[in-house]
Amino acid sequence: MKMILVLAGTLAAAAAAPRAQADGFKALAKDLSFGAKKVGLNRVAVMPFEPADGGNARDGWNIAEKLVTQLVRVGSVQTLERSMLRALMDEHKLGRTGALDPATLRKLGRVLSAEGIVVGSFVTIGREVVINARLINTETGVIVAASEHHAQRDWFDLPNLFVPAPEFTVEAPSILTEGEIALRDSVSDDLDCGDAAATVDRLEGEILDLKARYWAAKLKKGLDPATLKVNPGSTISDPGLKRAFYDKMKAWYAQDRVPELSPLETKRFVSLDGRAYSLARKCGI
Repeated sequence: MKMILVLAGTLAAAAAAPRAQADGFKALAKDLSFGAKKVGLNRVAVMPFEPADGGNARDGWNIAEKLVTQLVRVGSVQTLERSMLRALMDEHKLGRTGALDPATLRKLGRVLSAEGIVVGSFVTIGREVVINARLINTETGVIVAASEHHAQRDWFDLPNLFVPAPEFTVEAPSILTEGEIALRDSVSDDLDCGDAAATVDRLEGEILDLKARYWAAKLKKGLDPATLKVNPGSTISDPGLKRAFYDKMKAWYAQDRVPELSPLETKRFVSLDGRAYSLARKCGI
């Protein structure tokens, strides 16, 4: 009987592991929010995380972006929008790493109107990251909260084809025509944040191949990814769906010719993708 109980416990722990890893960013956000609330910090800025193992620095921006999203969802503290953070740091010539001396920390707090700064490091293990995060009071330099969690590394860049800007924001691509933008905006008023991530994934799933074909065609025509303000797959929450999108885009790009979307396909793509972007922007996904 004891052997059965031990085995059952082991299996239950193994089954729970993927769930815990998938919720790693949420757990980090809850830990840091709790620490901030405990000492009365209401506004925080999240710095890009530092690779502790010589990994990809861009992952540090992705980690910070996902943590900001979860902090917004938890709702206990206000966070600074990522593109604004980068612009202010550039303007005041402040370092973008977590290695902040007390004087720089206080200056950063004043510039960003932030009472706390989240810094940290990460180690990449396959499709996972182990994240260490610390919340520092900008006035005192005291660490008021610390947290470590495993999380899924579920962002999928398109190697050699698509390299997103590190501060990409949730807004529609600037390469849409005026008519397409008008169509997108015309369907954004009736969006509801209830179960927003699942709704966005459902909308994106309905046009996944059209979306992949659209972006593959743009890239095939010489679109410079550096000019984009948004990663086309950034609104998709489900890792499997996101991977499927990039796989489809790579497959279309590999073709000698990528067929343009027909007028009806374009209308459907812009309508549903526009709803997904608007909902993601409205609900802070």
